[in-house]
Amino acid sequence: MFRAGPVRNLAVVALVVIACGPSHGTAPPPTSKSNASAARQQCPANQTTPHFVPAPPSNRNLEIVFFKGSQRFLVRDITDILHPTTVSTFDDLWKAQFISSSEISYTKGTDLIRFALAGSPKVVVAHCVATNAFAWNSTGTNAAYITINRDTSAAELHLVGGGQNRLASSMPPMGITGCESRACADDFDFGLMYSPDGAYLSFIKNFGGAPNLRIWNSDGQLLQSVDSSPSDFKAGPAMSAWSGNSFYWRDGQGIEMWHGGTQSLALPGVRWIRPKASPGGNQIVYETRDVSGTAHIYLLDTRSNVPRELVKSRSEPAYLNAHLIWYQEERQCDAKDQCPPETTTIPSGKTYVYDVQDNTETESVIDTVWDVWPHGA
Repeated sequence: MFRAGPVRNLAVVALVVIACGPSHGTAPPPTSKSNASAARQQCPANQTTPHFVPAPPSNRNLEIVFFKGSQRFLVRDITDILHPTTVSTFDDLWKAQFISSSEISYTKGTDLIRFALAGSPKVVVAHCVATNAFAWNSTGTNAAYITINRDTSAAELHLVGGGQNRLASSMPPMGITGCESRACADDFDFGLMYSPDGAYLSFIKNFGGAPNLRIWNSDGQLLQSVDSSPSDFKAGPAMSAWSGNSFYWRDGQGIEMWHGGTQSLALPGVRWIRPKASPGGNQIVYETRDVSGTAHIYLLDTRSNVPRELVKSRSEPAYLNAHLIWYQEERQCDAKDQCPPETTTIPSGKTYVYDVQDNTETESVIDTVWDVWPHGA
């Protein structure tokens, strides 16, 4: 689910790598019929997988972060926010996400891997996974991932659970693309997510062809489908979040909401950026930019669908727990910054934590937030 991290650290070029192809950002070579058969053999539609038991209950509050001056991943326990401790350190876990309070998961090449923070052996859950295109349900028993088979040129949804890995659905193909500016990154989206209770799955991508959105139930039955024109990039579905069993996303009309099979316009005219659902439920924090390029942080009450502004000249918000929100400060560009024409502000280097209970702001040592546990509720 989350998946934060300021745009400066999202990778200057954000790439989606084709599963069963090279693990770098170059297009795969033309596929012959024999090669296509080999790719299908390596990526079977159905296969057996390990059984995963539900994670035990826990009140731990964890985060995967970078500290300022470091590009090493830290897993921190912030259950006692006044006395945080480091649980683990890693050198290469880009876009890793928590499965539970004791396990994390990530992709390496085209393999989906999970392992315990305590250091038990790593388990390869699945092969042929498109980079970072995976999600786990809240109990850690079931996973979903997207793969692309060269012989079909289609994206496919696979479901993992009960010792089985099965092909559940297919979608239009995805291409390889990148973003080299903030303006592009503020529209770029690619995400597979479970709803908090695991009853639904959602997928959004808006690059490399027509923007599209899918919502399935946990068995892979398609419930909602939106496909837009490739020329309608900014009007297509993007920037999504689950809050309870309500799914929110942005399109050309504003912020749409899907609940119980019904779609409605929740926030007309709003173009939010990288929304995050609260671990405490009933809230979504998000960023917008006004006509001058200044960033604003808003908090949406999902019970009333009424937003309120928290602060401006701040961007990339991420929840640390149910009442603490991390974000970075921005300042106006000046001549020495040599900012691109469409960019009027840049990160100042300072980051803060905002307490929504008492509306206070405290400077932070965190440079980047990658994921937190528990996830949004």
